[in-house]
Amino acid sequence: MTAFTLVVQLALLNLSILTLTNGHLIYGIAIAIISTNTPMILGKYMIRPSGNPINSLGNTARSVRSLIPRFGGGRR
Repeated sequence: MTAFTLVVQLALLNLSILTLTNGHLIYGIAIAIISTNTPMILGKYMIRPSGNPINSLGNTARSVRSLIPRFGGGRR
């Protein structure tokens, strides 16, 4: 997982540099900020492997549930 995070972070930094050299300053800065926050972002959504299939299923369900937007359901 650490290697995957590092590869994603380096790819985003390279994309940021490429974007800056093409003259898109705001996009380059935004991509650089996202690349520095990559470990935190991926830590939320990556599923850690476990030996128990029930735990793995629960982790998958939690990840999918966190990606689905919530509509309504609040008190008014």
